[in-house]
Amino acid sequence: MTENLRYAVRQLFRAPTFTIVTILTLALGVGANTAIFSVIQAVLLHPSGVQDPERVASFHAKYTQLNLPSIGVSAPDFEDAQSMTGMVDKAAMVQAASFNATFDGRTQHLRAGKVTWKWFQVFGAEPILGRTFVPEEDQKGAERVVVLCALGRTTEARELASRFLEEHRRSPLAERVRASCASP
Repeated sequence: MTENLRYAVRQLFRAPTFTIVTILTLALGVGANTAIFSVIQAVLLHPSGVQDPERVASFHAKYTQLNLPSIGVSAPDFEDAQSMTGMVDKAAMVQAASFNATFDGRTQHLRAGKVTWKWFQVFGAEPILGRTFVPEEDQKGAERVVVLCALGRTTEARELASRFLEEHRRSPLAERVRASCASP
């Protein structure tokens, strides 16, 4: 085996152009493979913003008699999932929603999600300003609460909150906005 290795090294030194091209080809191949795997790892396997993604699971209900292969879970199914303390650490539910909101005289269509109070805890998300939901806000008949996502535009979010407070001093929501997201 050592003789074969010595012979291979001698052949590489006899053809330096071939050796350089071979080494460069291998280096480019390994570099490209590493770059592609890094992108796939970051985008597909560990999406941004999710803490411990391997610990997050999605539950769906299956009703074969009604020909419904995969639908969102009902409230009783969700309560069952929450009660599986040995398997489930935290559970949260989401329902897709959308609505229109008017800002500065312009109406914008916004996508939203109606979520249970542990939603942010499940994904390990912490707000930059203000707070997330508390258990009391997840009760039937409780006052509705909104968490706004400015996605990196915290200065703009502060300005919007300050403008809201200036324009709606007597609004019942003003105190909540002041307490949760306006800068002092």
